[in-house]
Amino acid sequence: MNRSTAWGFKSTPPYFLCRSLTERLMKQGCKVEGVPGFYIHEGGYWTAKFGSRTAGILIPAIGIDGLIRGMQILLDVPFKDKDDPPEKAGTKYIWLSSSTKNMGVTSGSPVHFIGNPFARTIYVTEGILKADIAHVLLNRSFVAVAGANNVAQLGPLFGLLAQNGTELIIEAHDMDKYSNEMIAKGSSKIYLLARQHGMECRRLTWNPNYKGIDDWQLALRKEKQQKEGGDQNLQKGQAVFCQKGKGLSDELLNFPHRRWRFRIYQLSFDADRETIPFAFKGIQDLHRAGYEQPPASDYQLVCDSELACPEQWKDTEILEQISAHYKKQVPEGYKGRPLASSDVVELDDGTGRRYFYIDGSTFEPVRFSPFLAKK
Repeated sequence: MNRSTAWGFKSTPPYFLCRSLTERLMKQGCKVEGVPGFYIHEGGYWTAKFGSRTAGILIPAIGIDGLIRGMQILLDVPFKDKDDPPEKAGTKYIWLSSSTKNMGVTSGSPVHFIGNPFARTIYVTEGILKADIAHVLLNRSFVAVAGANNVAQLGPLFGLLAQNGTELIIEAHDMDKYSNEMIAKGSSKIYLLARQHGMECRRLTWNPNYKGIDDWQLALRKEKQQKEGGDQNLQKGQAVFCQKGKGLSDELLNFPHRRWRFRIYQLSFDADRETIPFAFKGIQDLHRAGYEQPPASDYQLVCDSELACPEQWKDTEILEQISAHYKKQVPEGYKGRPLASSDVVELDDGTGRRYFYIDGSTFEPVRFSPFLAKK
């Protein structure tokens, strides 16, 4: 069955229409037996397995041949167990399946493809809708698996892509691949499968403040070009980040200000350790991982610089300015990642050093041993 529209997204039908819709399809010559979602009702007629609890948006999983292999439902109301904690998000996606019904079948977990099947470079990510969005934003070809570790069906597809001339596979799973062992294992399997079919494989990383490649690209689209404020920022109540070999203007030297030295430490991911449980996460995740304080030996110094700010400023105001300066579009010459949760910032006003663990938009004071960090 070919997609009838550009993307094939449709709202799920209400339960009372399932029988009539199925009968209409059968009258048009469509065979519903063996199609996921259809089954024989207790009343002896064919119908489709839709209902109020599974209401949502149908998202087709398309094969490389352009045919629909299965349907996911993006639920209007995610599934949650009664014992789930309030903060748990719940299940957002389910497959359209009728495997528990008479003459019903399951869709399995088909691989989704969108883009040019003869592209030299193919991206692989987790989630059909995510792949569709990223394809639109990047104009690249994407393969989507239903789960980060659900890569069994990638083998045959990679074999076909290699025959089509694909040379490079780019793994683009969410950024929690640096903290989640299961996602990291799925990423490694993608690499091995690509190599088995004679293709190169690389890992794509981005600003860790955005979990998925679609979130990151959407943020870049929305983000406006920011002009550098220059020295006048200090008089407007903002910080001035000092460049090496460049001092403040004479006008600002007469303006009441303080100069601070600051350093940024970020987690270092060695080849023999691909994941760190609290990577890009908050202080509670650090504690759950068994650490009272951030382990400096897992960190690397990525920035050693200075800033000038109004003399009445306190630590929080300075940290907010550093965060804003390094969180999205990092300045030229900066060697680290955009500032994110799990990073450690050191402030030094000449009287002593203080260390802060970034937890989202807050800064938690911590103890830190910088001499143990990698240079």
